[in-house]
Amino acid sequence: MPDALMRRLKHLAAERKSTLRELIIHSVEQHLDSPSVSFKIRNASVGGPEDNEVSSQQIQKAISAINEPMFRA
Repeated sequence: MPDALMRRLKHLAAERKSTLRELIIHSVEQHLDSPSVSFKIRNASVGGPEDNEVSSQQIQKAISAINEPMFRA
């Protein structure tokens, strides 16, 4: 456990007049009892499905165009 987290836990346990063990058990139980949060990312793509396909040759050409000025210097 990271030292900074341990210090925070010890401080919080002291504030609550509880033991470190009790605080950790309570926190873990609370986390396990809470429903998992799920979400769906909305489709934010632009253009049709045909616009999403890129060949390896196109990728290599783009990389070469970026790197070309570095090799000319």
